[in-house]
Amino acid sequence: MVSVGDTGIFGPTPTPELENRGRVVVGWREWMSLPRLGIPAIKAKVDTGARTSSLHAFFTEHFRRGGKSLVRFGVHPLRERQDLAVICVCELLDQREVSDSGGYREKRWVIETPLRLGDAEWPVEVTLTNRDSMLFRMLLGCTAMVGRILVDPKASYLVGGQPDLGSLYSDSASHARNRNRPNENRHSLPQSEAVLHQTPGGGGDRARP
Repeated sequence: MVSVGDTGIFGPTPTPELENRGRVVVGWREWMSLPRLGIPAIKAKVDTGARTSSLHAFFTEHFRRGGKSLVRFGVHPLRERQDLAVICVCELLDQREVSDSGGYREKRWVIETPLRLGDAEWPVEVTLTNRDSMLFRMLLGCTAMVGRILVDPKASYLVGGQPDLGSLYSDSASHARNRNRPNENRHSLPQSEAVLHQTPGGGGDRARP
Protein backbone atom coordinates (compact mmCIF):
# COMPACT_ATOMS: atom_id res chain seq x y z
CA MET A 1 0.00 0.00 0.00
CA VAL A 2 1.33 3.42 -0.97
CA SER A 3 1.18 6.22 1.60
CA VAL A 4 1.36 9.85 0.55
CA GLY A 5 2.88 11.42 3.65
CA ASP A 6 2.35 14.75 5.38
CA THR A 7 6.00 15.80 5.10
CA GLY A 8 6.27 15.62 1.33
CA ILE A 9 4.93 13.97 -1.78
CA PHE A 10 6.31 10.66 -0.58
CA GLY A 11 6.75 11.02 3.17
CA PRO A 12 7.88 8.38 5.66
CA THR A 13 5.71 5.30 5.97
CA PRO A 14 3.37 5.89 8.94
CA THR A 15 2.92 3.42 11.78
CA PRO A 16 -0.15 1.13 11.53
CA GLU A 17 -1.83 3.10 14.32
CA LEU A 18 -1.52 6.34 12.35
CA GLU A 19 -1.81 4.92 8.86
CA ASN A 20 -5.60 4.80 8.61
CA ARG A 21 -6.41 7.72 10.91
CA GLY A 22 -8.63 10.05 8.91
CA ARG A 23 -7.45 8.62 5.58
CA VAL A 24 -9.40 7.01 2.77
CA VAL A 25 -8.07 3.72 1.38
CA VAL A 26 -8.52 3.72 -2.40
CA GLY A 27 -7.61 1.68 -5.44
CA TRP A 28 -5.73 2.89 -8.50
CA ARG A 29 -9.04 3.95 -10.08
CA GLU A 30 -12.13 5.27 -8.31
CA TRP A 31 -15.44 7.02 -8.90
CA MET A 32 -15.55 10.46 -7.31
CA SER A 33 -17.48 13.70 -7.70
CA LEU A 34 -16.85 17.43 -8.04
CA PRO A 35 -20.04 18.84 -6.49
CA ARG A 36 -19.32 22.56 -6.98
CA LEU A 37 -18.74 21.92 -10.69
CA GLY A 38 -22.02 20.06 -11.09
CA ILE A 39 -20.21 16.77 -11.81
CA PRO A 40 -21.92 14.09 -9.66
CA ALA A 41 -19.71 11.22 -10.87
CA ILE A 42 -16.44 10.96 -12.76
CA LYS A 43 -14.04 8.03 -13.04
CA ALA A 44 -10.50 9.04 -12.08
CA LYS A 45 -7.08 7.46 -12.14
CA VAL A 46 -5.38 7.75 -8.75
CA ASP A 47 -1.78 8.33 -9.78
CA THR A 48 0.93 8.42 -7.12
CA GLY A 49 3.45 9.07 -9.90
CA ALA A 50 1.87 12.38 -10.87
CA ARG A 51 2.24 15.54 -8.82
CA THR A 52 -0.63 17.52 -10.35
CA SER A 53 -4.32 16.63 -10.64
CA SER A 54 -6.00 17.25 -13.98
CA LEU A 55 -9.54 17.38 -15.32
CA HIS A 56 -10.69 16.94 -18.90
CA ALA A 57 -11.80 20.20 -20.52
CA PHE A 58 -12.69 20.18 -24.22
CA PHE A 59 -12.59 23.98 -24.29
CA THR A 60 -11.43 26.74 -21.94
CA GLU A 61 -12.18 30.46 -22.05
CA HIS A 62 -10.58 33.04 -19.74
CA PHE A 63 -12.52 36.22 -18.93
CA ARG A 64 -13.11 38.78 -16.17
CA ARG A 65 -16.31 39.63 -14.34
CA GLY A 66 -16.79 41.95 -11.38
CA GLY A 67 -13.06 42.37 -11.00
CA LYS A 68 -12.51 38.61 -10.75
CA SER A 69 -10.46 36.46 -13.12
CA LEU A 70 -12.62 33.52 -14.27
CA VAL A 71 -12.43 30.53 -16.58
CA ARG A 72 -15.32 28.93 -18.44
CA PHE A 73 -14.78 25.34 -19.54
CA GLY A 74 -16.64 22.31 -20.81
CA VAL A 75 -16.32 18.77 -19.46
CA HIS A 76 -17.41 15.48 -20.98
CA PRO A 77 -17.48 13.65 -17.62
CA LEU A 78 -18.22 10.20 -19.10
CA ARG A 79 -15.80 8.95 -21.73
CA GLU A 80 -18.47 6.91 -23.53
CA ARG A 81 -20.93 9.85 -23.65
CA GLN A 82 -19.60 12.60 -25.88
CA ASP A 83 -23.15 13.99 -26.12
CA LEU A 84 -23.13 14.77 -22.37
CA ALA A 85 -21.38 18.01 -21.43
CA VAL A 86 -21.14 20.04 -18.24
CA ILE A 87 -20.29 23.71 -18.81
CA CYS A 88 -18.66 25.30 -15.76
CA VAL A 89 -17.53 28.76 -14.68
CA CYS A 90 -14.94 28.99 -11.89
CA GLU A 91 -12.75 31.59 -10.31
CA LEU A 92 -9.25 31.20 -11.71
CA LEU A 93 -6.49 30.30 -9.26
CA ASP A 94 -3.42 30.35 -11.49
CA GLN A 95 -1.86 29.45 -14.83
CA ARG A 96 1.05 26.99 -14.71
CA GLU A 97 3.31 25.09 -17.04
CA VAL A 98 2.79 21.35 -16.50
CA SER A 99 4.65 18.37 -17.97
CA ASP A 100 2.55 15.32 -18.90
CA SER A 101 3.74 11.69 -18.67
CA GLY A 102 5.34 11.98 -22.11
CA GLY A 103 7.38 15.05 -21.16
CA TYR A 104 5.23 17.47 -23.19
CA ARG A 105 4.97 20.85 -21.44
CA GLU A 106 1.71 22.77 -21.58
CA LYS A 107 0.41 25.94 -19.96
CA ARG A 108 -2.81 25.12 -18.10
CA TRP A 109 -5.43 27.04 -16.17
CA VAL A 110 -5.64 26.00 -12.51
CA ILE A 111 -8.77 26.02 -10.35
CA GLU A 112 -9.55 24.94 -6.80
CA THR A 113 -12.74 23.00 -6.12
CA PRO A 114 -14.04 20.50 -3.54
CA LEU A 115 -13.51 16.82 -4.32
CA ARG A 116 -15.85 14.22 -2.82
CA LEU A 117 -14.62 10.64 -2.42
CA GLY A 118 -16.93 8.37 -0.44
CA ASP A 119 -17.81 10.23 2.74
CA ALA A 120 -14.75 12.50 2.58
CA GLU A 121 -14.61 15.92 0.95
CA TRP A 122 -11.74 18.40 0.68
CA PRO A 123 -10.54 21.19 -1.66
CA VAL A 124 -8.10 20.24 -4.42
CA GLU A 125 -6.19 22.16 -7.05
CA VAL A 126 -6.93 20.89 -10.56
CA THR A 127 -5.43 21.82 -13.92
CA LEU A 128 -7.63 21.91 -17.02
CA THR A 129 -6.50 20.06 -20.15
CA ASN A 130 -7.97 18.09 -23.03
CA ARG A 131 -7.91 14.40 -22.03
CA ASP A 132 -9.87 13.07 -25.02
CA SER A 133 -7.05 10.66 -25.85
CA MET A 134 -6.83 9.38 -22.26
CA LEU A 135 -8.74 6.51 -20.65
CA PHE A 136 -9.73 8.65 -17.66
CA ARG A 137 -11.45 12.03 -17.64
CA MET A 138 -9.68 12.93 -14.41
CA LEU A 139 -6.31 12.20 -12.86
CA LEU A 140 -5.82 12.60 -9.11
CA GLY A 141 -2.20 13.52 -8.35
CA CYS A 142 -0.11 13.38 -5.19
CA THR A 143 -0.64 16.98 -4.12
CA ALA A 144 -4.36 16.26 -3.66
CA MET A 145 -3.68 13.07 -1.67
CA VAL A 146 -1.22 14.24 0.99
CA GLY A 147 -2.41 13.25 4.45
CA ARG A 148 -5.79 12.08 3.14
CA ILE A 149 -5.39 8.97 0.98
CA LEU A 150 -3.74 5.54 1.08
CA VAL A 151 -3.50 3.80 -2.29
CA ASP A 152 -3.66 0.05 -2.89
CA PRO A 153 -2.19 -0.09 -6.43
CA LYS A 154 -3.53 -3.63 -7.03
CA ALA A 155 -7.14 -2.77 -6.23
CA SER A 156 -9.93 -0.84 -7.97
CA TYR A 157 -13.07 0.92 -6.74
CA LEU A 158 -12.49 0.32 -3.03
CA VAL A 159 -14.65 3.33 -2.18
CA GLY A 160 -17.55 2.06 -4.28
CA GLY A 161 -18.55 0.67 -7.66
CA GLN A 162 -20.07 2.51 -10.58
CA PRO A 163 -22.99 4.68 -9.43
CA ASP A 164 -26.32 5.01 -11.23
CA LEU A 165 -25.05 7.44 -13.86
CA GLY A 166 -28.40 7.85 -15.62
CA SER A 167 -30.08 8.96 -12.42
CA LEU A 168 -27.22 11.19 -11.28
CA TYR A 169 -26.93 13.09 -14.54
CA SER A 170 -30.70 13.34 -14.94
CA ASP A 171 -30.82 15.02 -11.52
CA SER A 172 -27.92 17.29 -12.54
CA ALA A 173 -29.79 18.36 -15.68
CA SER A 174 -32.87 19.28 -13.62
CA HIS A 175 -30.70 21.22 -11.16
CA ALA A 176 -29.00 23.11 -13.99
CA ARG A 177 -32.37 24.07 -15.52
CA ASN A 178 -33.60 25.36 -12.16
CA ARG A 179 -30.45 27.42 -11.63
CA ASN A 180 -30.70 29.04 -15.04
CA ARG A 181 -34.30 30.26 -15.06
CA PRO A 182 -34.78 33.85 -16.32
CA ASN A 183 -35.45 35.26 -12.83
CA GLU A 184 -32.14 34.01 -11.43
CA ASN A 185 -30.06 36.68 -9.73
CA ARG A 186 -27.14 37.07 -12.14
CA HIS A 187 -25.27 39.49 -9.88
CA SER A 188 -24.24 36.71 -7.48
CA LEU A 189 -21.10 34.75 -8.33
CA PRO A 190 -20.93 31.22 -6.91
CA GLN A 191 -17.64 29.32 -6.78
CA SER A 192 -18.78 27.69 -10.01
CA GLU A 193 -21.79 27.77 -12.26
CA ALA A 194 -22.56 24.49 -13.98
CA VAL A 195 -24.95 23.99 -16.89
CA LEU A 196 -25.49 20.50 -18.23
CA HIS A 197 -26.11 20.01 -21.96
CA GLN A 198 -27.31 16.86 -23.68
CA THR A 199 -27.39 16.84 -27.45
CA PRO A 200 -30.18 14.88 -29.19
CA GLY A 201 -29.43 11.35 -30.24
CA GLY A 202 -28.60 9.69 -26.94
CA GLY A 203 -25.32 7.84 -26.96
CA GLY A 204 -23.12 10.01 -29.12
CA ASP A 205 -19.60 8.68 -29.58
CA ARG A 206 -19.77 5.22 -28.03
CA ALA A 207 -16.14 4.87 -27.07
CA ARG A 208 -15.27 2.15 -24.59
CA PRO A 209 -15.17 3.30 -20.94
